[in-house]
Amino acid sequence: MKNCPGKDGFRRSRNLFFGTLLLVLGAGLLLASCSDFYSSTWGDAFVRDPSKVNVNSSNVYELLKDANGDTKASRAILEKLKGTTDPKLQAAAVKAANQAAGLTGLVLSNLDTVTGANADNPDSLKGLASSVLGEAKKNDIKGVADGIVETLTVTTGTPPKFEGDFADSVSTSDLTLLLVTMMMAEVEAQEIEGDNPFDKYAEDWGTKKKIDGTGLNGNERVIAAIANEVKDRPDSNLGKMLKELVGE
Repeated sequence: MKNCPGKDGFRRSRNLFFGTLLLVLGAGLLLASCSDFYSSTWGDAFVRDPSKVNVNSSNVYELLKDANGDTKASRAILEKLKGTTDPKLQAAAVKAANQAAGLTGLVLSNLDTVTGANADNPDSLKGLASSVLGEAKKNDIKGVADGIVETLTVTTGTPPKFEGDFADSVSTSDLTLLLVTMMMAEVEAQEIEGDNPFDKYAEDWGTKKKIDGTGLNGNERVIAAIANEVKDRPDSNLGKMLKELVGE
């Protein structure tokens, strides 16, 4: 994407929220197709009455494609998938959660502000930070995160890792965006306040909170499991950027 800051811009940033927005951009999800919503037979039935559609491995990705850009429909799909032990459906739940949180859309709608912001001047991002976090709350980002915690099983030992092999079929982009979604949900859940609450929360990673499992609650163990999955994927620039955010 033209004018999309890369990992070097992320590393230069002194503002963690700014760097995180660059990480979302770097995930490449802004290039997702803008297909017509509910263009398929399954999609039409789902929007009329989600309770009457059985979401399964045969139709889930068709439903997700039709729900792309619709946070409420994506959230309804996530609710259908909550608690599944099917690896394919767990992978679909990651995409459903990302679409339900709507972070890529929020960043895209503020793209000029993101790319024109001065990372060395936190004041230039106060309004954007409040806007993105406020809109994410409207999408019930905390509820989205809780749904993921009920669906993805993390090992009880250290370091936290996902059980099963579902993550093998999930893109690095989707996992990275889910990590950001989970972190923003924690900002809300922990009721962190101030001009830049995301930075206040993120600054604890790598010190008080570690991806080896130190100092983490249940939701944060999912964050750590994502980091442990992504950080060592070969040739993953996103993994390198992610380590800048949560440490090792």
